[in-house]
Amino acid sequence: PIAGAASPAETALLEKIEELSFLRALNDRLADAGDFASACRALVELVWEEYRADTVAYVSLDAARGLWRLEALAPERAAGAEPVEFALDAAPFPALRAASEPMVLDAPAWLAGAGTADRQGVFVSAPTQVRGATTGLLIAFYAGGAVATLEEDRRVLALVATAAALALDAARSQA
Repeated sequence: PIAGAASPAETALLEKIEELSFLRALNDRLADAGDFASACRALVELVWEEYRADTVAYVSLDAARGLWRLEALAPERAAGAEPVEFALDAAPFPALRAASEPMVLDAPAWLAGAGTADRQGVFVSAPTQVRGATTGLLIAFYAGGAVATLEEDRRVLALVATAAALALDAARSQA
């Protein structure tokens, strides 16, 4: 190997260390969140800060009311904006709810951004699941993204959603 160049094994180890560091930061932020809304904001802000997504959102499932609710968005929406809710059967939510693994799909207009109907891209949706039931979706939008380039992001978001699921569920239960 070239002097100073990392071997594939060293590179893989460094990537795992970065992932563990990120998951620890996530755990710390979620533990410090005082309530469900703060936990949702902490989750999306950390993912948005650390990864290359244009927009990150967390949408919770409120099965009792029969809807999905946009809990947090990064970058943030305008202050005082009304909560955004979607019918339980609004596309693409039924397919995302049924999936146990992250999915990569073309982005809906609400995620691409208001007033940007011409802004195209894809999103990765990773379910947060507690005891086998989907409780929400961690969604990352990539403007101009291609499905083929997002496999690593899909894998990382799956880890993050799994790590965050119980903390979000506990915060929601306390509310």
